Amino acid sequence: MKVYLFDHIPGMYPAWTMAVHAMSLPDARQYMRAWCRGGKYQGRANPGSKINANCGGTTSRAQDYLSNKMRQFLGE
Repeated sequence: MKVYLFDHIPGMYPAWTMAVHAMSLPDARQYMRAWCRGGKYQGRANPGSKINANCGGTTSRAQDYLSNKMRQFLGE
């Protein structure tokens, strides 16, 4: 799972940035089209780096991945 950054989101201040937790760039783009009606891809956040974003989201594929990891961790 990675974090993808978008700006120029319709209906928001142009300089605002949204961080999307997703499994891939196409997954993140699909999320942005569905929930925000678009946005301009700015890049990917480096692991361990501080993310300076105004808002964020998680795709359903990333949520499923996290749920499965938690089940494995808890031994279910």
